[in-house]
Amino acid sequence: MQEKLIFLHIPKTAGTSLRHIIEQEYPDKKCLQLYNPPYRRKEIEKIRNEVDVAEVLYGHIPFGIHKHLGNKGKYIVFLRNPIARVISFYNHHARQPNMPFYEKIQKGMSLLDLIESNISKETNNHMTRIIASCGYSRILNDDSVLQQALENIKQYFFFVGLTENLAESVDFLGKELRWKHSYNIPYVNVDPSEKPHKIDEQTLTALKKYNRLDILLYEYIIKLKNSYYF
Repeated sequence: MQEKLIFLHIPKTAGTSLRHIIEQEYPDKKCLQLYNPPYRRKEIEKIRNEVDVAEVLYGHIPFGIHKHLGNKGKYIVFLRNPIARVISFYNHHARQPNMPFYEKIQKGMSLLDLIESNISKETNNHMTRIIASCGYSRILNDDSVLQQALENIKQYFFFVGLTENLAESVDFLGKELRWKHSYNIPYVNVDPSEKPHKIDEQTLTALKKYNRLDILLYEYIIKLKNSYYF
């Protein structure tokens, strides 16, 4: 089995925009979207034919799917400033009626309420969860999970990009993967009318508290070779 490119799409890191580019570079059955986890061995066998044909696996999947593919895989992920990512997550749910927390937000649930309620993993070190393949349902604030995420990055990740440098990251990826075309970034899933979210000191403190590991992960990647390439 050929080595697969595995894109971990962490919500609110411009992954939808990136997916549009990936689908153009790997058309038809070369790109297999995986957006209904879990994807363990049993689930993979049900779509084995599609997996074998695909060159790229892309979706809301945690690190570790390579264990069920029979090869190592080349992982790629984009990270975003954790504070901005959680705020964007809240705003997305606030404006989209089909999102799980839309009604609660419309009835007055604040960003602080959402964070402290612990009803969504998305607001609590979610980037670290995905890269460490941590299934904690409870509040996560365990340094050993961060260390596992960093170890996974060192051993298995071909590329870690930053949403804040998306255009530069895509250009770098294209050269490294020998893409046939260059691309303008299609910014999708973004509300152009959205204003910066003003947060009070209490909410900011909660954001930092519940995303401490993600902040450390993000800072670590920034400090790597040329900020995030390796």
